[in-house]
Amino acid sequence: MDVGTVKKKLDSPGVYKSPLEVRDDLRLVWKNCATYNPPGHPVRNMGDILAAAWENAWAESNMEN
Repeated sequence: MDVGTVKKKLDSPGVYKSPLEVRDDLRLVWKNCATYNPPGHPVRNMGDILAAAWENAWAESNMEN
């Protein structure tokens, strides 16, 4: 999973049935980034930053409550 695929799915009506599906796909993006890029690599560093920012925004959205 990658961000481009998430965007395509978001742009296609009805692909995501709930925000939780988007959450799951984005978490997979962050996991893949960490799996395939070693600590200290620029891609890994940016992925970690984006993941943390996204998780904070998700928590503040109260989408699961």
